[in-house]
This record gives sequence, C-alpha cells and structure tokens, in this order.
Amino acid sequence: MSSRLATLAKFGLWTFILLMGSSIILAVIASNLDYVMTPYSAESSAENGLSHIKDILKRSGFETRIIVSDPESIVGLGEPVIYTIFGPTLDYDLQAVITLLSLLQNGSSLLIVDDFGKANSLLNTFFSLVDPNSMFQAFFGFKPIEANITKFSIYINTSAVVLDAGSYWKNPANIVIEDFETSMGILSSRVNRVLARFATTLFLNIELRYLNGTKKSYRVPLPGRLGIMRTSPYSWLETDFESIVKGTATPNPDEYGGVPFALGFALEVGRGRIMIITDPDIFTNEAMKIAAQNGFDNEQFVKDIFSWLGGGERRVVIFDESRKAITPENPLFGVAISIKIITFFTRYWIVAPLIPLIFIAFFIAYIPHQFKKEIRIFKITRKKEGAPPYYGRYLWYMYRGGFREAFKIIMSDFRRAIQLKMGITTSDWNEILEMIQQRRPDLSDDVEKLRHIVDVWNNIIRGRRVKLKPEDYLRMFETIKYIREKL
Repeated sequence: MSSRLATLAKFGLWTFILLMGSSIILAVIASNLDYVMTPYSAESSAENGLSHIKDILKRSGFETRIIVSDPESIVGLGEPVIYTIFGPTLDYDLQAVITLLSLLQNGSSLLIVDDFGKANSLLNTFFSLVDPNSMFQAFFGFKPIEANITKFSIYINTSAVVLDAGSYWKNPANIVIEDFETSMGILSSRVNRVLARFATTLFLNIELRYLNGTKKSYRVPLPGRLGIMRTSPYSWLETDFESIVKGTATPNPDEYGGVPFALGFALEVGRGRIMIITDPDIFTNEAMKIAAQNGFDNEQFVKDIFSWLGGGERRVVIFDESRKAITPENPLFGVAISIKIITFFTRYWIVAPLIPLIFIAFFIAYIPHQFKKEIRIFKITRKKEGAPPYYGRYLWYMYRGGFREAFKIIMSDFRRAIQLKMGITTSDWNEILEMIQQRRPDLSDDVEKLRHIVDVWNNIIRGRRVKLKPEDYLRMFETIKYIREKL
C-alpha cells in the first residue's frame, strides 16, 4: 500500500513540474506570437480581447498583473489593488467571495464587468453575506416602516438584451450611452458618448416581510437614477435573440421598456469601492477601434473609472482570469490547472504547512537519490487504452462540472473558432453547418459527424436528458479536435 502511495506521489509531483514548465514556456512563446484567444482576456489581441485596455492602463501609469488562480493568491501583496473580473464563465465559490470582501475591507476596489456570464454567482453570494436592511437603506436612503427587508440583492439580468431606439450606432443593440451620473465624481466632462454592444441591465431582487406576517417578492430593474450610466427613455428589454442578431428587433407590449435602464452601478463599501458594468464589449479591442474611428469616448471612460477605483492613485490592476474558459489550446491552460491545485489545497490550515515540506523533501531527498541509480534515457510506458493523448487537458473542466460542462464550454469555443477562421457571423449551428458544407466540400463527411455532435449539444442546452458514457464524450472531443485542425 505504501509503495503505491509513494508511486502516486512521485507521479503527481513530476506531472506538476512538467506541466508547469511546459506551460510557462508555451505562455512565453504565445505572448510573442499573439496567440492567446480567450474571450475578454487581457492577454488577447483578438477582437474580443482586452489587450488594448491593458495598454491604456500602462500608459496611464498603472501596473497590471494577471492571475489564473483563486483570489487568495494576491492577499499577500499587502497593498490595495484594483481587482477586475471580465466575462467569467465559471462560478465563484464562497471562499473566493470572502477573499474579495476582505480585499474591500483593506481598501481595495472591485470591478465586475459581465453580461451573460457567471458574475451572478459572485453577486448572489456577496449580498447573502450582508445585512439586507442596511443595503436597502444604502441604495434608497430610507427603510420601509411597515416591513422588514429579508432579502436584498442586485444581479445582472441574463434573460434579455437592452436595445435603445433613441441613441444607437447602426443597430439599436449598439447603444450609444449619453446619460451619465456626475454627482459621484467618477466620470469627467470628457466622457460624453460611450459605445456599448449587446448589453444587459441590472435588476433588484427584494423580499419583504410585513408586520401582518405576509411576504412579497419583487424583481425589478434597478432604477436608472441609481446608475452611473443610463440608456435613453426609448429603451426596451428584447428577449428574441435571433431578431437582435439579424437587426430586425422591435419592441412589443409584452416586453419591459419605455424607461432608462442602468448599465452600470458604483458603491463605496467601507474603504473599498465596487463598480458593476453590464457590458464587457465596451472594453474590447474591437469596441476601442470602432470608438476611435467614430468619435466615441470609450478610452476616456476606461481612464476615468480606473482613476476612481484607484482613489486617484496608480494602484496595481489585477485581471482575474481564473474563471475564464481557458481552452486546452491556450498556453495558460496548464498554468491555470497547476496553480488551481495549489490554491485549492492551501486553503486548509492543516494542509497548507505541509505543501512546502513536501516540495523540500522532493527536491532534497527524492531527486538526489534518483541520480544514484542507473539513469535510463528510454523508459517503456504503456498508454491507457481508450484514453486520448490530450485527456489530461480536460481535467480542469472535469473538476469544475464534469463531462457535460466540459462539452458545453468546448463546443462554445469551437463555434467561436469556426466563426473567426471562416468569417461567419451567425451563431446558429444549423446555418454554420450549411456554410461549412458550401465552402468546404472536402469536409462533407466531417460535417455529418459534427451534425450529430450539435444535436447532442442542443439537447443538453435545452435541459433534455442525454445518456452518454465518458468514452462517448472523449470520442466527440477527438472529433472536434480533428475537424478544428482541418479548418
């Protein structure tokens, strides 16, 4: 038994070292080749990347850093930071939220920018930890006399896109924001028009218990007057996503509208500051390019909000990429897995002191002992039957949510890759398959295989029960990788 544990420990340590070493080398190479394509990544120079934002901050005197582990990894900095979260695709757990709260208490600031991602997992946990009556009074300046607030939270509405018929660029989904709140001193007079694309809005979830014992719940848009930026009164919440993409969306009586919607919100919590913005596409490289060409103030908007978040100081800006859908092709993938493993174990006070002792024993006792033995250049190994060579790349997704979650994330990334490589704008899989069939007749057999995979994906997205074995998922992963290489 002890020999098996020793073998497992040695295998784990060597795997960790090789994974970290190769990932760091790949990350350095990729940074020079402009390779990283993860959406809303500060390292990505693609249209949906944020590399231009990072350059703006550096020119403004800010120091920028990227983390691919949990927020605990920056606690040791010992100074207030600006912690930014753009378009997360994985949930934030309770431990991460508590860490962020501790950063706020120490004077750091938090910027959350999301529309249809997983930021609500962070917001819901955050508001569950604070007193709802105090939060209600902080928002509205009073407390109901005849009722007790039992729940109060602000969340990002992911069921609709905000369209504005009164102020837009080319399409009502491309909102031009011209109404800003100036009383908080966040935005300067140089910010007059900001371009937002496919934005959503902030909602309030409030539960009241009246003195007579009755309870009532309210889910309503955050009043526009509380936002730091608002749409025009000719806005509405559009739920027909297909019509939005085609540019044919029009308001109807069943959709909420006719009022300004808040696309951003700011709050001071003790010594810290929080800002929530409901459209990461305001900050992308593509938006910055369009803004520069058409006279929008997106760049100045970035400078102003980071100046406010930093309290006028040039603080370190942390880009949290630990909850991004970092795909297996991304060189940061191995680093993310490795650091995630370390931070996961170091959360526990019993385990944390053992980690450095294990590494010391490994490098002082184990490695020198190995060189006393005969060194073999070639070692006979046997590959596990039925497992693809890149199986280990999916361990991160397996850890977070199983094969189903891995499959959904990989399919979403695969669709983006097809759209970029073939210049396809539609997001409908059936239309994508037809275009591939027309443009690449040599892939006709592969398209039929992909059609079956898309059917599985559609059933999973619609919540239908799908019975698949792990080897079925692995077979589909192999097919996706094969087709992607041929595109």
